[in-house]
Amino acid sequence: MSTKRRLFDLGKMRHRIKVYATNRVDDGSGGYDRSDPSGADHIGDFWCHIEPVTARERQWGEQYTEQTTHRCWLRYNSLLKEGMTLRRVIGSTVVDYYLESIVNPDETRQYHMLMLREGGPM
Repeated sequence: MSTKRRLFDLGKMRHRIKVYATNRVDDGSGGYDRSDPSGADHIGDFWCHIEPVTARERQWGEQYTEQTTHRCWLRYNSLLKEGMTLRRVIGSTVVDYYLESIVNPDETRQYHMLMLREGGPM
């Protein structure tokens, strides 16, 4: 008898996140900017597992900016789109993540593997 190995352990989903749709606002020069997430943009609250993958620092406009990339495991949800904001509250600290890409790793539509960037788009 063969044992089926799970792609992901459900017991690791201990992080609670809020997912917000992308809200674009006019920037006054013909383009748009992203606004901060609000209650009107809130899609739902979900359990997930967020883990840091890499951290890098770069110089941008004579300032150093840190980009921390995370991977997030979440149950499959067809409402998720690239560019959304995921918000995690840790005690009194609020951490926003920008959803860069969505992967269906085993093509079964059971889980998403999300690639995130802490702090939002740069």
